[in-house]
Amino acid sequence: MGTSKKSSMDKAAIGERIRQKREELRPGGRISQDEMAAALGLCRNSIVNLENARNKNLNIDTLEKVAEFLLTTEEYLLFGHDPLDGDALLRQDDFRARLEEQRLRLVGEYEGRIAELQNEVEHLRKLVEADEDHIRTLKQINLRLGNEST
Repeated sequence: MGTSKKSSMDKAAIGERIRQKREELRPGGRISQDEMAAALGLCRNSIVNLENARNKNLNIDTLEKVAEFLLTTEEYLLFGHDPLDGDALLRQDDFRARLEEQRLRLVGEYEGRIAELQNEVEHLRKLVEADEDHIRTLKQINLRLGNEST
């Protein structure tokens, strides 16, 4: 069995990205864990645990606070790419293009099926009209036969 590739959303990777962003935050120096904790209303141990992948349950509120403080996005902290970077924008454009192709394909299929159903409805309408004509004819014959027998 081969080795499994680690998810880009693992705790160690998230912690490393938090540490890197914290250290990049202040030009010529870095924001300390104490400063970050104070700014976020957390204890220093919470920041240490985040950075060292010992946080048992990183909740969305904390993730949002951390991302905002670090001037980044939750997506970057979780997955390692920012939706505003060039590569991510290209991936988004590619994804949108594929979605548009799929949408157009589905629209074409649905329009084709709608046309088929409209033709079938028209055919059934003509059959119903023919049956109604037959019923009218039979009623007229029945009336004539009823009148002739009296």
